[in-house]
Amino acid sequence: MALARGAALAPARDRGLRGLLTYVVASVAGQWADLAKQFNAGLQQILDFLNGSPFHLNLQLSDLNDWVDKGREWLTQHSGDIASTAFSQAGSVVEVFTGLALAIFCTVFFLARGTEMWTWFLNQMPAASREPLMAAGGAGWYTFSGYARGTVIIALTDGILAGIWLVILGVPLAAPSPCSCSSARSSPSSARRSRWSSR
Repeated sequence: MALARGAALAPARDRGLRGLLTYVVASVAGQWADLAKQFNAGLQQILDFLNGSPFHLNLQLSDLNDWVDKGREWLTQHSGDIASTAFSQAGSVVEVFTGLALAIFCTVFFLARGTEMWTWFLNQMPAASREPLMAAGGAGWYTFSGYARGTVIIALTDGILAGIWLVILGVPLAAPSPCSCSSARSSPSSARRSRWSSR
């Protein structure tokens, strides 16, 4: 039953994600020229600030371009060392992707056959402890479900309100910014920071 319900919702979810991604990409592409102009203007403002009091550094955009070229040259000269360092850390990357694949695998089977797995687990326990374990598991699942729903609702609310204010203020990238805000807000680390900050 859970598998059929998930299979029925999957196409709508995929279409929604594709539509959201298309909207974000189109928004960024449509405002790219304005963003480039504003970026250059921002760089010039920073240079004007550094060239003025109290720094008097006498910097120009050509100096920044020279630094970028030197950085590229340094990367080219030390590409071998960078590659060897990256390969030495490949084990950590493999561990991250392995954990991600395992999390996806477990999530799929928990959603598809969670009831059967929970029943099997209870059947392995002594008969006298099955009822308390069932009550504890139900309470834990109810609490976790409420926490997950609350996190998603708060993330969506933050994203919608942020999008409204960004559109009103005329801020560039008003479309993708709320999406990133919602994604960051729905992460567990963000939820933990919110709880600690409210204490």
